[in-house]
Amino acid sequence: TTLFRSSQTRIGAHWGLSYSTFTQPGDWDWTNRRSGGLTIEVGLSHAFRVAAEINYIDKWAGSPWGGPAWGNFHETLKLSYIDVPLYLRWMLKDSRFKWYIDAGPLFEFMVSKRKEMWHSILGTWEEPAEGDFRTFNLALGGGSGVEFAVSESLSLGLLAHYSQELTHPFTDNRRTRAIALQGGIQLMYSL
Repeated sequence: TTLFRSSQTRIGAHWGLSYSTFTQPGDWDWTNRRSGGLTIEVGLSHAFRVAAEINYIDKWAGSPWGGPAWGNFHETLKLSYIDVPLYLRWMLKDSRFKWYIDAGPLFEFMVSKRKEMWHSILGTWEEPAEGDFRTFNLALGGGSGVEFAVSESLSLGLLAHYSQELTHPFTDNRRTRAIALQGGIQLMYSL
């Protein structure tokens, strides 16, 4: 049985975890958070499809632990985005299992910027993140996934994506870029 017709349009949802940090060496630790979104996919041919997504993703990164004489201190920078990737997707196998690879630009819109502070004596508190952040970032991303046809119109899959910002999240031109790795489960429905 053929899993996808060439002109087929599909909609879907995906959810999972994202792991993010900033590329400035030694300044930030990797932090895992949630991500999820919606997908619409349109067939261009039997092998190629265009997928547009709208995702909510947290790109959080923790600072290294400090140890002043009066207690340990740690902060986590919490940047949250709406990502809108536009992927060209290459479908590699036509059977009940379908493997694909994709790549394309991501348009990122910041929705919140917070900082969580933790101190071994004073406890935990949250405050607005200081500094000027770009509210729009451009990134490149790509990834892979595998889907299993549950029925003629429904498939279940696993996906993994990597993205790196082309612009700096900070307006003061610090040489940092956010990197995010996403993995999760997706459910697609053929219209």
